[in-house]
Amino acid sequence: AVVSTQSTGNQNRAFNGDLVAFEILPKDSWKLNRAELLADLIKDSSSKEMPVMGQDEITFNGKTYTARNVDEKYLQKTAKVVGIMEKVHPRKAMGYATVYNKNFALFRPLDNRVPR
Repeated sequence: AVVSTQSTGNQNRAFNGDLVAFEILPKDSWKLNRAELLADLIKDSSSKEMPVMGQDEITFNGKTYTARNVDEKYLQKTAKVVGIMEKVHPRKAMGYATVYNKNFALFRPLDNRVPR
């Protein structure tokens, strides 16, 4: 099953390719799988109306579909990483260093998935 971490906070410093342990978030935080729902709506309809897609909803034939009112097969499970089992990513990063004084500097990585 495919699971998504929707924010860097839920990634818990894990990178792409790392082997992680994760916790599935409650169903009310799952996201609408718009592509799969849209394909099924169009396939099952004889209507000439075009669907209207919003950030987290699809309106089609006068009905609005959201993550709260569709079948579970149209939902993308979301999760948060609770532990990194094996680090595969090399953990090297490029970025900018801002020196504030001789004792303090701030590193700002170019990749926003790298913690500051």
